[in-house]
Amino acid sequence: MSIDDLVITDQIDLATAVKAIKGPANTSVTLTILREGQTIKKTVKRAKIHIQAVVYKLLSNNDAYIQVRQFNIGMISEWNTMMTWLNKQPSVRNIILDLRNNPGGSLQDVADVLSTMIPKDKPIVAISFAQGEQIITSDGQISYSFGDKKISILINKGSASAAEILALVLKDYYPQTVSIIGEKSYGK
Repeated sequence: MSIDDLVITDQIDLATAVKAIKGPANTSVTLTILREGQTIKKTVKRAKIHIQAVVYKLLSNNDAYIQVRQFNIGMISEWNTMMTWLNKQPSVRNIILDLRNNPGGSLQDVADVLSTMIPKDKPIVAISFAQGEQIITSDGQISYSFGDKKISILINKGSASAAEILALVLKDYYPQTVSIIGEKSYGK
C-alpha cells in the first residue's frame, strides 16, 4: 500500500516502486502491506543480496545434485568451485543437473561452463547472422572426468536460453550418458 511515505496507486509504475524500495545498504525502508484484509507495516533493512548461482550437494544415495540457478557474470567461479568439490567426491555414482526455472543468461558464461566438460576446440554453439556464422568452440579446460556416470538434466518451461544450450550440448556430446528429463523448455 505504501513504501515509506510513497502511497502506491495505479499511477505508480513498477520502476518507481522498485526505486523507492532500493537504497543504500544498512538503511531501512517501511513497507505497508495489505494481506487478507489486514494492514501490516514491516520495516526492513536494505542490504546487498547475493544469490548463489550454483548450488550442490551429495545425496544420500551418493548421487551429486547440482543446481544452476542462472548464468550470470561471475558464476563460472562458483561452477569451478563446484567442480573442485566434485573431484573430491570419489563416491559419486551419478549426477543430477537441475536447470529448472533457470532463465538463462550470458552466452559467454554457458560457453565457459561447457568448456569444463567439452574437449578443446570442439564446437559449442553456432550463431547465424545475415553476414555468416560465428562458431564458439570449447576452451577445453576440462576439470572433471564424468567417465560412464549418468547425467540426468532436469528442465521445465522456466528453463531458457543458456540453460537450454547447456542441456542440448551435453546431450549431443554424451548421448549414451546424458538424459534430459522434465517438460518442454521455454524456447524449445
